[in-house]
Amino acid sequence: PYYFYSLFLPSFFFSFPPFFFSFPSFPSTNNSFLARTTPFAPLHLHSFQPFATMELQPAHVKALDLPEIMDLIGHHLSKGTLLNCIQVNRSWHDYFIPILWKSFIFSAYSSQPRPPIEALLKYSHYIRQLEFSGLIPPWYMSIGCKNLDFLKVIGERCLLEDSGEDPLTALVQDNPGLQRLILFDVQPHPEEAFWDAVAGLTEMRSLIVNRTEVPPQSTHAFFRAISAYTPTLRLDKVYFKPIRLEMEEGEEEEEEEEEGGQDQAEDEGEGEEQQQHESSEETAQSGGGGTQSHEDTVNNTNNNDSDDTHDNETETSFVYAPEVPPEVTFSHLKTLYMFDLTGTGYDKQPWILEHAPRLEHLSWRGGSDFEFPTESFTSALESGQLSRLESLELRGSHLKDPEIAQILSHMNRLVKLVAPRTELGPLAMKQLFQHYETVRELDISGCENVRSWMIQMFLCKFAALEVFVADMLSLQDITTEPWVCLKLRKLSLDFELGYVDKEEGVVEEEEEEESDDCEEENWADVDAIEEGDNETAEADVEAEATEVGEEEGETAPKEDELTRVDEANANLEQVVVETSITEGEKAEDQEEAAPGVSATTEDAAITTDMTDDIVVTTQLSEDTRMEAEEGEMEEAEGLFTPEEIAAATAAAQWDQQQMEADAAAAEAEENPDDLWKNLVPYVHSEERQRIIFERLGQLKYLEELNIRQQTERPYSAAEQLRAGVVQKVLDLSLDNGMGLLADLSRLREFYFPGPQEMEEKEVLWIIEHWGRRLTHMTGELNRRRKVNRRLLRLLSDHHIAAAMWMI
Repeated sequence: PYYFYSLFLPSFFFSFPPFFFSFPSFPSTNNSFLARTTPFAPLHLHSFQPFATMELQPAHVKALDLPEIMDLIGHHLSKGTLLNCIQVNRSWHDYFIPILWKSFIFSAYSSQPRPPIEALLKYSHYIRQLEFSGLIPPWYMSIGCKNLDFLKVIGERCLLEDSGEDPLTALVQDNPGLQRLILFDVQPHPEEAFWDAVAGLTEMRSLIVNRTEVPPQSTHAFFRAISAYTPTLRLDKVYFKPIRLEMEEGEEEEEEEEEGGQDQAEDEGEGEEQQQHESSEETAQSGGGGTQSHEDTVNNTNNNDSDDTHDNETETSFVYAPEVPPEVTFSHLKTLYMFDLTGTGYDKQPWILEHAPRLEHLSWRGGSDFEFPTESFTSALESGQLSRLESLELRGSHLKDPEIAQILSHMNRLVKLVAPRTELGPLAMKQLFQHYETVRELDISGCENVRSWMIQMFLCKFAALEVFVADMLSLQDITTEPWVCLKLRKLSLDFELGYVDKEEGVVEEEEEEESDDCEEENWADVDAIEEGDNETAEADVEAEATEVGEEEGETAPKEDELTRVDEANANLEQVVVETSITEGEKAEDQEEAAPGVSATTEDAAITTDMTDDIVVTTQLSEDTRMEAEEGEMEEAEGLFTPEEIAAATAAAQWDQQQMEADAAAAEAEENPDDLWKNLVPYVHSEERQRIIFERLGQLKYLEELNIRQQTERPYSAAEQLRAGVVQKVLDLSLDNGMGLLADLSRLREFYFPGPQEMEEKEVLWIIEHWGRRLTHMTGELNRRRKVNRRLLRLLSDHHIAAAMWMI
């Protein structure tokens, strides 16, 4: 009413305060005429409330009546439950029918009954995802699906015998909104009409072609299909069948007659017999060319072009690779997976990489015949054709360290690098540090050139890391600097805590002792230097080898021993001046031996000299190795920062301590009781293991943690260890510092080493702190060579899948 009266009253009338509009009320009753006819009686303008401030009565709506909630619930129900729900009432029927028919799988290997054709035809417009596996009757592809967004075809398929049409091609043509298409070992192979239909899918988001053969007549259509609108493309084991042309017998005779006529015009003076003889020889030659095997033909195709084949008149069949259409450009391609492409030339030509300006992610899995095109790929990076590339996966490519460094140096931005089991080393690592601000995922597992201090530097410099997979990290390197990669979601790392001898049960350090064969070679070499007579040394070596062979039941050949001594003498000529054995010491040794000493005494003296020589040679080899390591550090000065070199120097000092421990053990071998008394004290105590838990406890966003030992033969950051040692695992106990991992509340998967001797308190602690999201545990909870069933049952009661095994 307030707005109604404003249409008739002047504007100044509303400039007064609201209490001026309070009109007196007339006495009224329910039957009063004024109460029913006078508008001023019930009107109180000062008490008017706008519509926006009026209180609305809440509507009584049930949660199960909302389509959004019903849709969320329906996607978590099984087929049987959905069948029961659609029979409750009509509204539930309307809600759950589209969900029931949304996805269907027709498999020739399944024993479950298939729905009748009548039901499929009635509800086909609800089907969004369709999968065929094996020999399925062709009419299942012709049920009238018009709204598919996902289609997957695996294995053999049937064709319509009456019309000869391909139902798969018709199905693709009837679904222009198809977004994902997967073809896995489809038989028979798709033809040109099918690829033309795929090229017309404007909504395509992902195309996967696996184990498929592309015939020559379909090559151009195939390239148009994969380059049309697909932003994600995966090609795995695609075989491009070469074109093979064979000349018929009639065509051969016509060509022979033409060639014979040309010869007759050139040689008019020759007789008819001469012409027949020449034509018969040409016929024999042309016929002999047709006996070429198929393997030779295919092999020749990879090395010669079609022009060379035309020039060769002795062959009646030849093959060549169909050319890529020049108009093909992968303008929509952003993600590319290429695994093992075979054919005639396509396996070595980066025909996709050169025409994909918007490519962001490349995953390449090579093989023996499918190598990564380093040169052409680098040139494409230099020219700016792949300026948007930021993610790179190189699996099975066998790339060298300089090649990886060359590739990384030309990338504008790097977010992801997956290069397991490659020769990634210092050169590539230097280029990696240029992208330390952007790298979020890094996988360098199985790279033999990556040391422990390098892994520590990644964790200390790459603050944006979210996924990190590597090998061994020594506890000595962990204590150098704190980690900055606090955003890690996945960490797979093995911690090196020292090694335990299987037989003696004592702690050993990293370096491997000299083997017996190496000691014999060193003794022979040093003995030859001392005596100064190669012939005497050779005779001693032959006698020693003969005695050893008689004791072991076998005698080494003399010629092999002589050859070995010659090679050893040649190698030791460079270190003769470094030996600490002087002629004066030799004279003293000779004076100590009195004339007339028995042969047994002389043998004992020679054995003593052998021991001294072994120690000297061992010391020489250790000094040579230390010089080589110092040379490597000098070369690294130009590649790394002073902080990085300091970390590497600390690692080298640690290796020196290991070598001193091995030297002490070698000196104590004469007395088995004192074998382990001179070892360097074991620094990896249980108290220092808390450092690992402190580092891991800072990673609050971890969802997957893998600290399980993944190698059968333990190895360290320096080199391989002997098979007689076992890595000491990280003890998962609250007394050892496991309680520092309480903040890992987002952990979903946990892989830990073993065997562990967890008690019930550790398991209850895991359930209390990680039980909300933890779904899977894999490790060894074994104790006294028996599976701890009680702890396994405790985890199972809290819906945590735990995989345990015997020792």
